[in-house]
Amino acid sequence: MLFGKLIDSWEDADIYQLQSDIISSFLDKETQQSVETSVEFARYLHFRELNDKNYPMFLQLLLHKNDGVIDALIADGAPLEAFIKLQRNKKLVRAVFEMLKRLSINSYPKALEALFGVLYRNYRQPIKGWELFEPTIENLNYVGKYLNKNKPQSDKINRIILDILGDIGELSSQEPEDKEIDRIGAHANKIRNAYFDNRGQMDKVIPENLRI
Repeated sequence: MLFGKLIDSWEDADIYQLQSDIISSFLDKETQQSVETSVEFARYLHFRELNDKNYPMFLQLLLHKNDGVIDALIADGAPLEAFIKLQRNKKLVRAVFEMLKRLSINSYPKALEALFGVLYRNYRQPIKGWELFEPTIENLNYVGKYLNKNKPQSDKINRIILDILGDIGELSSQEPEDKEIDRIGAHANKIRNAYFDNRGQMDKVIPENLRI
């Protein structure tokens, strides 16, 4: 009873910060106990289902280095649709770009599919996606770094990245003074074309130090 009254007196931001700190404390450890705890927590979140309040915790778990944690989180086998129940929102799209910056090109494909699914849905209608969140050149580079020229375009990760870049590449300005949207659309196409160009190298479009 006392605990309930105490919780009721907290701000939502304080509660989320406490939850975030607890999650971070066991995500940062590689002990058997911390991995088992992460897996059980991921199962719990999967059971509760994704919503606008708990999705930041979903995102944090996707950073876990243990594949079993992500398998427990996305247990239905449809990573591209992991966030489909959420309304599109600017914070989510920004968070996905930040996570793609942090993750390595060797990250667990299921985690990457879930993240790219958010971008795919947001930019499927390029102008509406742009109005929600305007990606930067750097954002596009952190998407393109996951393209693997040694794999066919039918590869799951390659396919969804190429689709995202293709959609963003359709962006063009309606006003003469709006040059940024043209620049972003052109860069998306440049990354996409670099993948298909057998003579070209990705590091001529995306800085080599990003492709780690």
